[in-house]
Amino acid sequence: MTAYIWDLDGTLLDSYGVIVEGAKKTAAEAGLRDSEAEVLRAVKQGSVTAYLNGVSERSGVPFRQLMARYRLHAHGLDDRITLTDGAKETLEKLRRSGAVHFVYTHRGSSSGPILERLGILDYFRDIVTSEHGFAAKPSGEGVRYLTDRYGLDPERTWYVGDRTLDVYCAKDAGVRALLYLAPDSCVSPTGQEDLIVHDLREIGDTDRQAHGQEEKKMNIRRMKEEDAKAVSDLIVTTIRISNVGDYTAELMEELVKTETPEHVLQRASWMHFYVAEEDGNIIGCGAIGPYWGKEDESSLFSIFVRPDYQGKGIGRAIVETLEQDEFALRARRIEIPASITGLPFYRKMGYDFKNGKAELDEEQLYRLEKFRN
Repeated sequence: MTAYIWDLDGTLLDSYGVIVEGAKKTAAEAGLRDSEAEVLRAVKQGSVTAYLNGVSERSGVPFRQLMARYRLHAHGLDDRITLTDGAKETLEKLRRSGAVHFVYTHRGSSSGPILERLGILDYFRDIVTSEHGFAAKPSGEGVRYLTDRYGLDPERTWYVGDRTLDVYCAKDAGVRALLYLAPDSCVSPTGQEDLIVHDLREIGDTDRQAHGQEEKKMNIRRMKEEDAKAVSDLIVTTIRISNVGDYTAELMEELVKTETPEHVLQRASWMHFYVAEEDGNIIGCGAIGPYWGKEDESSLFSIFVRPDYQGKGIGRAIVETLEQDEFALRARRIEIPASITGLPFYRKMGYDFKNGKAELDEEQLYRLEKFRN
């Protein structure tokens, strides 16, 4: 029997508008003027509790007082909460396939009434809220309670959430992690996800999907002219999802404006541009070219892996392919302009800080290099 344990806010419930408004009002009462974008990013990449703790530190207002005010503001807006697109349809489809549903949420006593109002309360065998007193996520204590109580098979139990906190919760509980990343999400995958979806309706025979991804064959080839649109879309999507956690949304939006199909083709005219492909879908890319026209130095560029494929060795395979290209084989030194997000990955691939300087340049990138023997 397959079981799905669901997070509520941001997963089944389209509630971030309410949460952000409540948290923003609370911060304003404490004398802070955080923007909606700042509050949303803090809540999604952490939690309401973490955000209010930060407000407490900055304002000097006790956390308990802030939390009480937040609950007053947010719960007064509960009637504005709606279902995430595809939520009820997905619950019904999975129930018809024989799956069972549970809820584990940080939300408290409002959980049941909201689910009832939205017409999905009857889908769940049990609902665990903050009122049960379990340790907060990323602890998996609440999920383990459900697996133990109902004898659920961890290999066939999925915890579904929209934040990295939910992924860590699943892993701590020993169940599978399913990360829901809406198209406008500012959350970056952890690499520990068993499955990532961008639409709840993608969740189906999840066991088959997860194992099927492992069985599919990925190949890396030179980019063709007709790939330019798909490569551009891949780069833009990855920047908006994976990099926004380390850079401002404004900076990222300025960057994606330049990542057009025409720009991709222009680069491919003097670089060797590669794509990683699976079942006809482009899931990664990377390029290598001469470093300022030099014969004995080269640079890596535009290395991106689709967010739902990160952590599966595709980035490593792309870099290893680039390092076997003729531009790499003739070079004594290879340089890469690395984002904050990509820095740990490139360090693992053997690239060190150029001239030993671990600092960001004017483009907010680290300059890394590797010397060939």
